[in-house]
Amino acid sequence: MQKEKSSCIKHYFVFHLIKCEKSEESGIKISDPTKANICHIFDKARHPSLACDLRNHIYLTLDEHQQFDNLLYTHQFEKLEKQFQKSWQIACTRARKIIHLCEENTNFLIKFKEYLNKNE
Repeated sequence: MQKEKSSCIKHYFVFHLIKCEKSEESGIKISDPTKANICHIFDKARHPSLACDLRNHIYLTLDEHQQFDNLLYTHQFEKLEKQFQKSWQIACTRARKIIHLCEENTNFLIKFKEYLNKNE
């Protein structure tokens, strides 16, 4: 089971490292993308059922990724709207397509669903 999970995460990152060319927020070119440029919308630690879903991503610079995660995982969705005006809408669109596949019932999932339902 652990081997399968490792393989799917590896595939997830290989796929996205090929696709990642620029930040979906700032448009800054990402010449040599790393895993740090691939931001999971639903973090892989608390949401393993979505960890390998190829739609569970947003491409960001390293600094953007850090700030995005800080706001996302502290449920500061309104601040994300203001600070990430381009990529937040993309992330919400992608999240709506996969949220029903999430098997974990985390506090993040509950709060994010409430936010998405309120902002349809």
